[in-house]
Amino acid sequence: MLPYVMEFNLIASYEKLARIARMMEEGPKDMYLMEAAKESIEAVKRLSIDVGMRWRLRDIGINERDIPEMTDTIVKEWGETLQEKVSRQVCRQDIADIFKAAF
Repeated sequence: MLPYVMEFNLIASYEKLARIARMMEEGPKDMYLMEAAKESIEAVKRLSIDVGMRWRLRDIGINERDIPEMTDTIVKEWGETLQEKVSRQVCRQDIADIFKAAF
Protein backbone atom coordinates (compact mmCIF):
# COMPACT_ATOMS: atom_id res chain seq x y z
CA MET A 1 0.00 0.00 0.00
CA LEU A 2 2.96 2.32 0.55
CA PRO A 3 3.33 3.67 -3.00
CA TYR A 4 -0.41 4.40 -3.17
CA VAL A 5 -0.42 6.25 0.13
CA MET A 6 2.67 8.14 -1.05
CA GLU A 7 0.79 9.14 -4.21
CA PHE A 8 -2.14 10.33 -2.11
CA ASN A 9 0.18 12.37 0.10
CA LEU A 10 2.20 13.77 -2.82
CA ILE A 11 0.46 17.15 -2.83
CA ALA A 12 1.07 17.76 0.86
CA SER A 13 4.39 15.94 1.32
CA TYR A 14 6.39 16.47 -1.85
CA GLU A 15 9.38 17.86 0.06
CA LYS A 16 9.55 14.77 2.30
CA LEU A 17 9.07 12.48 -0.66
CA ALA A 18 11.80 14.31 -2.58
CA ARG A 19 14.16 13.64 0.35
CA ILE A 20 13.33 9.94 0.07
CA ALA A 21 14.30 9.99 -3.62
CA ARG A 22 17.58 11.67 -2.77
CA MET A 23 18.30 9.19 0.03
CA MET A 24 17.62 6.36 -2.40
CA GLU A 25 19.92 8.13 -4.90
CA GLU A 26 17.16 8.28 -7.50
CA GLY A 27 17.34 10.82 -10.30
CA PRO A 28 19.73 13.75 -10.74
CA LYS A 29 20.57 15.80 -7.66
CA ASP A 30 19.25 19.00 -9.26
CA MET A 31 15.82 17.50 -9.98
CA TYR A 32 12.85 19.70 -9.04
CA LEU A 33 11.21 18.76 -5.76
CA MET A 34 7.96 17.54 -7.32
CA GLU A 35 9.82 15.46 -9.91
CA ALA A 36 11.99 13.95 -7.17
CA ALA A 37 8.91 13.25 -5.07
CA LYS A 38 7.28 11.38 -7.95
CA GLU A 39 10.53 9.50 -8.52
CA SER A 40 10.51 8.33 -4.89
CA ILE A 41 7.13 6.69 -5.48
CA GLU A 42 8.40 4.92 -8.59
CA ALA A 43 11.54 3.87 -6.72
CA VAL A 44 9.45 2.27 -3.96
CA LYS A 45 7.44 0.41 -6.60
CA ARG A 46 10.64 -0.83 -8.28
CA LEU A 47 12.12 -1.86 -4.94
CA SER A 48 8.96 -3.82 -4.14
CA ILE A 49 9.23 -5.66 -7.44
CA ASP A 50 12.97 -6.26 -7.02
CA VAL A 51 12.49 -7.95 -3.65
CA GLY A 52 9.55 -9.99 -4.91
CA MET A 53 6.92 -8.17 -2.89
CA ARG A 54 3.41 -8.21 -4.25
CA TRP A 55 2.18 -4.65 -4.30
CA ARG A 56 -1.20 -4.96 -6.00
CA LEU A 57 -4.18 -6.00 -3.89
CA ARG A 58 -5.35 -8.44 -6.54
CA ASP A 59 -1.95 -10.18 -6.29
CA ILE A 60 -2.65 -11.10 -2.68
CA GLY A 61 -6.14 -12.44 -3.27
CA ILE A 62 -8.22 -9.37 -2.55
CA ASN A 63 -11.22 -8.80 -4.82
CA GLU A 64 -12.39 -5.40 -5.93
CA ARG A 65 -15.74 -6.09 -4.26
CA ASP A 66 -13.85 -6.23 -0.91
CA ILE A 67 -12.90 -2.55 -1.12
CA PRO A 68 -16.05 -1.12 0.56
CA GLU A 69 -15.63 -3.44 3.55
CA MET A 70 -11.90 -2.69 3.78
CA THR A 71 -12.66 1.04 3.64
CA ASP A 72 -15.23 0.69 6.42
CA THR A 73 -12.70 -1.20 8.53
CA ILE A 74 -10.07 1.52 8.14
CA VAL A 75 -12.56 4.26 9.01
CA LYS A 76 -13.85 2.32 12.02
CA GLU A 77 -10.51 1.15 13.41
CA TRP A 78 -8.37 4.19 12.67
CA GLY A 79 -10.99 6.91 13.07
CA GLU A 80 -9.49 10.12 14.37
CA THR A 81 -5.91 8.82 14.40
CA LEU A 82 -5.98 8.40 10.63
CA GLN A 83 -5.49 12.14 10.19
CA GLU A 84 -2.29 11.87 12.22
CA LYS A 85 -0.93 9.24 9.82
CA VAL A 86 -1.34 11.15 6.56
CA SER A 87 -0.17 14.59 5.53
CA ARG A 88 -3.46 15.86 4.20
CA GLN A 89 -7.15 15.68 4.99
CA VAL A 90 -8.57 12.27 4.25
CA CYS A 91 -12.16 11.13 3.96
CA ARG A 92 -13.82 7.78 3.42
CA GLN A 93 -13.86 8.24 -0.37
CA ASP A 94 -10.13 8.99 -0.37
CA ILE A 95 -9.47 5.70 1.40
CA ALA A 96 -11.61 3.82 -1.10
CA ASP A 97 -9.78 5.56 -3.96
CA ILE A 98 -6.40 4.52 -2.54
CA PHE A 99 -7.59 0.92 -2.36
CA LYS A 100 -8.93 1.13 -5.93
CA ALA A 101 -5.60 2.48 -7.16
CA ALA A 102 -3.83 -0.40 -5.41
CA PHE A 103 -6.12 -2.97 -6.94
